[in-house]
Amino acid sequence: MGKPRLVRETSKLYSNNYVTLPFVYLRKQMLMRMKRTEKDLLDGVILEKKLQDQLREISYAIINRKKHFAPCKNMMFYGPPGTGKTLFAKKLAMQSGLEYAVMVGSDIAPLGPLAVTELNSLFDWAENQTNGMVIFIDEADAFLRDRKQGEMSEYMRHTINSFLYRTGTPSEKVILILATNGPEQLDEAVHDRIDEVVGFGLPSKKERQTMLYHYLVKYCTPPQSTMQKIQFLYKYPRSIYTGKKLIRMEGVSHEVIERIAEETDGFSGREIMKMVVAWHDAAFTLPDAILTPDVMDAVLNKFKLQHKLKATWTKDEAMIFEKMFALEEMKEGSAKAEVKDENMVKDQESIMEQIERDRMKMK
Repeated sequence: MGKPRLVRETSKLYSNNYVTLPFVYLRKQMLMRMKRTEKDLLDGVILEKKLQDQLREISYAIINRKKHFAPCKNMMFYGPPGTGKTLFAKKLAMQSGLEYAVMVGSDIAPLGPLAVTELNSLFDWAENQTNGMVIFIDEADAFLRDRKQGEMSEYMRHTINSFLYRTGTPSEKVILILATNGPEQLDEAVHDRIDEVVGFGLPSKKERQTMLYHYLVKYCTPPQSTMQKIQFLYKYPRSIYTGKKLIRMEGVSHEVIERIAEETDGFSGREIMKMVVAWHDAAFTLPDAILTPDVMDAVLNKFKLQHKLKATWTKDEAMIFEKMFALEEMKEGSAKAEVKDENMVKDQESIMEQIERDRMKMK
């Protein structure tokens, strides 16, 4: 109740089933009373060693902020999509005993003259939280762009000015985390509000291998111990009477995982997670629901082609800007861009045909 309009997702108590509401409340109270350490915040988050050390220092400061009587820090997470920015922000909030609220920068522009009012409502709501709150702004560059740009509307300028006013003084309760793929697009005054800058890069081979093991255990391995079975039933209570068909793995060795980690160079953590889920789904196409290296390789080839196809889209987008700048200076550059454009379309068509052939082969 009273949730601001800009909030997409929040840890504040909510349930469509009023019967489960007491259990949700009890679970949350138990989580808040647990003794937390910096290690708990990084549990399940697979990142580079240097990045883990940096986040561990940030985690220590947030967990012990009440002991130190220090104001909250504002942070900026930047890097490619799917590298763990949102995941870590949520764990940072929940494990540190804070609430969290997620908003998206692109939701600001459609509000027009109401944007300033809604933004102030969000900050007022966050300041009223007893335990404190983490406000996570995804796609922050969608509305916190450089105000020197001429095409920016007056409503957007007023909204940015209001944001800068609300974040000008360090808060005792609100931690602000901005996530962006292009930090250079943010207004220089926004950079001044940031205390910690954290770069999330694509995972290395070792990290990809760890992720593959992690998600295989999570999605493709049936619960073994009594505690795992209890956790599974707690998460999926309907499985008591509906049942759940579990898959098993055959021939999936360390060498197979290591080879796949090598072949997924350039994949983000989200792409790897989705690929493992696709392995899980592909195993159900077999009569006995068995995950084998052949099934894994077939899905892997499809994801590699899709990854290559997405790369052509990114190149195509970059080429459009290249053509726009070259058009005014030289006509030759435009002609070259058109040739590149044709080659790009041919590459995309070739990849799509390969994906379709592999799909029919799997079918």
